[in-house]
Amino acid sequence: DVWSLSELKDAILAGEIGAIYISYHDIVGLPEELSAGCGGAIGHVPLVIYQGTNCCQTSEKAQIVLPAAAFAEREGTVTNFEGLVQIQRKAFEPVCGVLPGWEIMQRLGVALGGSYAFESAEEVFTELAQKEPAFAGLSYRKIGSGGCRAKGVKSQ
Repeated sequence: DVWSLSELKDAILAGEIGAIYISYHDIVGLPEELSAGCGGAIGHVPLVIYQGTNCCQTSEKAQIVLPAAAFAEREGTVTNFEGLVQIQRKAFEPVCGVLPGWEIMQRLGVALGGSYAFESAEEVFTELAQKEPAFAGLSYRKIGSGGCRAKGVKSQ
């Protein structure tokens, strides 16, 4: 199920959420009108895990913080609101112990009993292209240096 922030807040305050994994978003730091009160409710969750590139109000509430590589420290793809998929190349190495988001998620999945063996962001994208219709047929080679449009996304 996908919940709105308001529904998430209600579930937290009802004691239905024992742990929450927040990735890259500062929910606590959002103004009340944007967070639907969810930011204030985070303090009621027994276990808050935060994955991101910067310290923020949400990471300060977390019991576990997983530092992730920033955009210039990781390779991967980005897709903008018009569906343009572009390859993002790593400009420099992250500091010791900081991993790209895909590798953090893979390690977590393996620790929870999954069997993931990606060696690169390109391998992750290859699997995404096999399973997600919007990216079907795309590859790093096809995207190239100029980018490529995902299927079903109309240009604005």
